[in-house]
Amino acid sequence: MIKRHFFYFLGSILLLFSFGSNAIKAQSSASASASASFEGIIVYDMLYEDRLGLLTKEQAKLFLGDQYTYTVKGNHYKSEMNGLLLTTQYYLGGDTLYTHTKNTSSLTWNDVRQNGDSLIRVETQTNVDTIQGFICDRLSIYSKKGVYHYYYNTQFALNPSDYAHHAFGFSDVFASKTKSLPLKIVTDTKEAYSVSIAKHIEAKKIDDSVFNYPNQLRRVANPYK
Repeated sequence: MIKRHFFYFLGSILLLFSFGSNAIKAQSSASASASASFEGIIVYDMLYEDRLGLLTKEQAKLFLGDQYTYTVKGNHYKSEMNGLLLTTQYYLGGDTLYTHTKNTSSLTWNDVRQNGDSLIRVETQTNVDTIQGFICDRLSIYSKKGVYHYYYNTQFALNPSDYAHHAFGFSDVFASKTKSLPLKIVTDTKEAYSVSIAKHIEAKKIDDSVFNYPNQLRRVANPYK
């Protein structure tokens, strides 16, 4: 049951995403090259609440964690959660999203060209929130399963063509509409409610080896789309 909810959670967070001293570094780097895709690390605080009655808040925090680190470079990203499951996702720009959980002998995969949800409408509002000192607009994606709110500032740019075929989680829709990475994500569906808010942003060069995944493991299709 925990595994089932764990995969629901993974489907909820897209590109996927304490400023402290690195805030100035991130802001100046982004401003210096506003048209270039953001390369670096974003750390998010996260909250996950199960709505099917199988995971308590305490269990969700224990197994999934309360924070994840999102590393991005072009059309590559890696997302690492800090819960006991120590789950990491890898996307290398193709048609496959890989997920690995600590102490498992398999690598779970999703075909990102497929989306198990249906789009109803998209709405945009400007100057909705301020996150780590950045004024953010909000893109809301209404779907058959619920609503997804993405708060973004265009200083943290991405190239929408890098995610043009990433239909899973509506990444293609978000990228094409905002051309930015999200600084806050709110997911509100029948299965779960989750909030992710950026707490640390650092623009830096990322070595390609960061995205190396355990390729030797047996691959298993994710049954929960």
